[in-house]
Amino acid sequence: MNISPVIEIKNVTFKYSCHPILENINLTIYPGDSIGITGPNGAGKSTLLKLVLGKLKPVKGQVKLFGKPADKFTEMYRIGYVPQNVTAFNQGFPTTVMEAVLAGRIAVRGLFKTFNNEDYTRAEEAIKRVGLYPLKNRSLSELSGGQQQRVFIARAIVSNPDLLILDEPTVGIDVQAQSILIQTLRDLNYKDGITLLIVSHELELISPIINRQVCLDRKICYCSSCMAENDADKVINCRKSVWAYQ
Repeated sequence: MNISPVIEIKNVTFKYSCHPILENINLTIYPGDSIGITGPNGAGKSTLLKLVLGKLKPVKGQVKLFGKPADKFTEMYRIGYVPQNVTAFNQGFPTTVMEAVLAGRIAVRGLFKTFNNEDYTRAEEAIKRVGLYPLKNRSLSELSGGQQQRVFIARAIVSNPDLLILDEPTVGIDVQAQSILIQTLRDLNYKDGITLLIVSHELELISPIINRQVCLDRKICYCSSCMAENDADKVINCRKSVWAYQ
């Protein structure tokens, strides 16, 4: 069964001035995948995410999102993005959980448009999805780091994206919060079918929720996979076996 890729990265090279960051990267990600990108500092992991999001253009090669060039892709509501250090915001800024999550509806609603009942309903559903509904009217500054991280995941999924991209989501939160976060991501991928692309230094944390690991150090130096390309049944069976093992 042929499946249209969510992300296609073909022969991509990227440089800052004369300094090479990524060289000849090839990677294809399919619907329902959960991909973990690991590697040392300076390996180009965050740069790769920026290329996928269309924020940077490759020097050579091409990046496609849902079959379209990433730098020309306009359906951004299909993508949820949680950047690195997202919780390092101004703690004095007065915003509630609900207000923060509603901001994720702007991609659908449009800038300067008034939120309607559907937006509030979607925001409440997203907050419930990450287990924070009792705190929906709480100020963000009153929440723990792990709770804040889940708020920003709720904001990223409030528009029902097909793809969720996370850059170092477990950094700076305690062990219990990491466990809750991993369970949330597992459910989003396995139950909701959201494709995950996760950059992380902590392979041992994300290993239960990924079906493919990509080790990046300027080049892809290792890519383990339990699926054959375009074989949806193997993807599903593999993920089921991982969850059963857990």
